[in-house]
Amino acid sequence: MTRSPSKIFSKLRELFDGMGLMNQEITIEVSGRNYKIKCDQDSFMVYRLHNNVGPRSHVPGWPVCLVNQDTIFEECSSADGVDDYFSCGLTIERWIELLETDKNKRVVENGTNLDRLSKL
Repeated sequence: MTRSPSKIFSKLRELFDGMGLMNQEITIEVSGRNYKIKCDQDSFMVYRLHNNVGPRSHVPGWPVCLVNQDTIFEECSSADGVDDYFSCGLTIERWIELLETDKNKRVVENGTNLDRLSKL
């Protein structure tokens, strides 16, 4: 079954607009790892924040998911990243599910939105 980037991106824009988070960056924690997420009119992006240990200690972070009208990029779908410890392993559908499930649990700390999803 082929996934439509434009339909998924439309759903993401509606979700972020409904949460009042369009064009805002949020930081979430999933399974002990921190991610920055942003959705605007051009794209939805998930960026993993590195905790500066191990072989990638020089890298501040990297994109793990990007969706726009024409493209769906998921780090977990890369053939090279399947067994990579640093791979998030989450599909776009799982990101949407996490955001929808947890949207009512958001708290504000120091003027930024912070979701706690570490138990999922």
